[in-house]
Amino acid sequence: MAASVKGGLLAGAALALALACGGGSGATADTAATGTASILVTDAPCDTWSAVQVQVTGVTLVNKADQSRVPVFTGAAAVNLVDLDNVGELLANAQVPVGTYDKVIVTVNTDPAAMSLVPEGGTAVAQDQIHVVGGGAFTVPLSPELTVAATGSSAVQVDFDLAHPLFINQTARGTMVNFRLRHKPSPALDLIQLHRHLGAVTGTAGASFAMRALSGRDFTFATDVHTIFHDVDHRQAGSFSGLVPAEAVMVAARLQADGGLYAVRVWYCGAAGAADLPKWSPEGHVVSVDDGSGTMVVTNADGNRRTIFVDPATTFTFRNTVALGTG
Repeated sequence: MAASVKGGLLAGAALALALACGGGSGATADTAATGTASILVTDAPCDTWSAVQVQVTGVTLVNKADQSRVPVFTGAAAVNLVDLDNVGELLANAQVPVGTYDKVIVTVNTDPAAMSLVPEGGTAVAQDQIHVVGGGAFTVPLSPELTVAATGSSAVQVDFDLAHPLFINQTARGTMVNFRLRHKPSPALDLIQLHRHLGAVTGTAGASFAMRALSGRDFTFATDVHTIFHDVDHRQAGSFSGLVPAEAVMVAARLQADGGLYAVRVWYCGAAGAADLPKWSPEGHVVSVDDGSGTMVVTNADGNRRTIFVDPATTFTFRNTVALGTG
């Protein structure tokens, strides 16, 4: 949607591991050959919470043949489980030994200080009222299993089932969090819509540029003549040459068949304007639509509502490429 739709919180969440790896098969891992793994977080709907932020600290694949473990993500990625609406938050790309994997292990920081729970229309739950039930490591069986080889691509999706009645319960003792995860079939990589990446430019090379996201993760994006650049400082169309190391950048991207990232739209400005970049391409949950006044209301990333104006020049698209109409 090319209208100025401010980003927001659609309830629910899912963890998707979109693994752009090799084609072929085999029950044993060949450590001499690897494929690229792209680790993503995606969404499943729920309308009870406006924010459920948790910290994902690790993702590990388990080899079917010998049950050996292959870490594919290690860090401290803060993820708002209701901040996504059928879009994926990319955690990292990694090299994975070829082979067949039948389980994935996801670890989450269970310290309440690393969480933020905000009920829809309410205020944040006090940290001393948050109680996690059980541990923070979750083993999820993969069915179908994941096969990694030298070419091609595969995708694995694991849902954080926020809509499950046992996931979060508010009781007299406080708010009880009982993480529920499950495996869910995932679409092809090029059908996964990615959440905006926000951070700073770290360098350019040829037609590609690198950035460090606010979370501390590093990404590289390919561009071409179809990439659309926006110079936010001067409020005009931009260009690849406008990308300057240390300055702020926001990227709407998609995964390619080889697991690489392609930049569809790029917004950039001086470092001082970083906080305002999300305002230039808001995305989120539509709360209401008023056809008479040509407005719609969406919730943004902190749960606040914004009014968006639509006029005859507004264009609507599906997955950035399929035109749906104007007005």
